[in-house]
Amino acid sequence: PIRYLFEPRQGKSFAGNMAIREARGEILAMTDDDAIPESTWAQALHEAFVSLQADCVGGMVLPFWLAPPPDWLLRRDVRETLWTKLALLDRGREPVVADGRNSAFIFGDNMAFRTETLVELGCLRTDLGPKGTFVMKCEDTEILERFFAASKRVVYAPQAIVYHKVPPQRMRMNYFRHWQFLWGRSMELLSPTKTVRVPRWYGWYAREECLSQGLKALQAYARREPTQGLQDEL
Repeated sequence: PIRYLFEPRQGKSFAGNMAIREARGEILAMTDDDAIPESTWAQALHEAFVSLQADCVGGMVLPFWLAPPPDWLLRRDVRETLWTKLALLDRGREPVVADGRNSAFIFGDNMAFRTETLVELGCLRTDLGPKGTFVMKCEDTEILERFFAASKRVVYAPQAIVYHKVPPQRMRMNYFRHWQFLWGRSMELLSPTKTVRVPRWYGWYAREECLSQGLKALQAYARREPTQGLQDEL
């Protein structure tokens, strides 16, 4: 049984919040429109809530390539550093309990909550997340931080698997540059220090850091090591 709801306000977070308000079950699971859950996905999430006494559960997110990926994107070092920007996640084949230090511990395309706890801690922030052509990120990161702050139990359950579609335009280096920019803009909204005066020495430190990483990137590109150059650049 499927119940279709219409949210007139544009934006992923507005739509998600309507779903939270209308949810009737004890557990509320979320995925994205470009993700394909395995047939056992919901059952695996439920079993993790019961067996691991979790308040929030996320699972493995594997790639569903819509075109043959370039060789550089399949390298092990790239999988470990850049695949998270494709919303792909693999923390191994055993359950892991979050220690509360990594707000990117699980991803919004494979995430479930105890509905009562989610309502208690508040809905998604509507200034984050995609909204038409204005793309922001971190709506799932921010809500996970609230679960950590409230000392809730967050668990990675590897048996709960979704496949995330990766189109050709996301297999290019420019996509990762754009993603990093959007992530930085979103993190600025999450910063609690927006009105604090930044000391002058920190400004010099930031410029030195940018210059250092920029030079490293140029050197890597000159050595024809584009993936290392991209990581330094980001």
